[in-house]
Amino acid sequence: MKRFAIMMLMLAQVATVLAGQYELISDTLTNSKIYPGTTHALQVYVPEKYNGQEPACLYVGLDGVLCNAPTVIDTLIAQGKMPVTIGVFLQPGVVHDAMGNVVRYNRSNEFDRTSPLFAEFLEKEVLPEVQKLTDSKGNPIRISRHTEDHMIFGLSSGGIAAFMAAWHRPDLFSRAEGVLARRHRRRLESAVRQLVRGQSDACLGTGFRWL
Repeated sequence: MKRFAIMMLMLAQVATVLAGQYELISDTLTNSKIYPGTTHALQVYVPEKYNGQEPACLYVGLDGVLCNAPTVIDTLIAQGKMPVTIGVFLQPGVVHDAMGNVVRYNRSNEFDRTSPLFAEFLEKEVLPEVQKLTDSKGNPIRISRHTEDHMIFGLSSGGIAAFMAAWHRPDLFSRAEGVLARRHRRRLESAVRQLVRGQSDACLGTGFRWL
């Protein structure tokens, strides 16, 4: 029994080394000028290896934490398969009345539109807010300015938003990935055809991954 307990303790220590001890910082974005009246909840993932001295790569996950992303990213960083990365997990905006009751969800207005407005929101409001934060060690959150270090991910309408952010702002996101149901893919294809006049198949094939 003692031998078994020691073995389990050793396995737990190995798992800790592999997975790391990441941190999730919760924050709220209010007073948006781009989406007036909305409140956005977000969480910022900080890996154990982040020291605040070097800017980290950026992963933006729409609709908050999905697909166990912090643990997956942490494991890949620990295995040396992914560079040190800050994760920003953003919830779509919500509008409240004076009593704090929800009167409107702003998800479709933010995610389903094909304009560059959402990318502008990320660049000018979300990322500056994130970089005002510090982790539990007192390290400031610093994000690389290089677009090749940035990616964005979303599901369904979030996938549309991820694609459009990278489409309109390749200087902001060099990688976009999403999982879309058939109806969301049709909506996105239709929107891109209007943007590029019939070249959507080639563009979609090279600029986005369908899972």
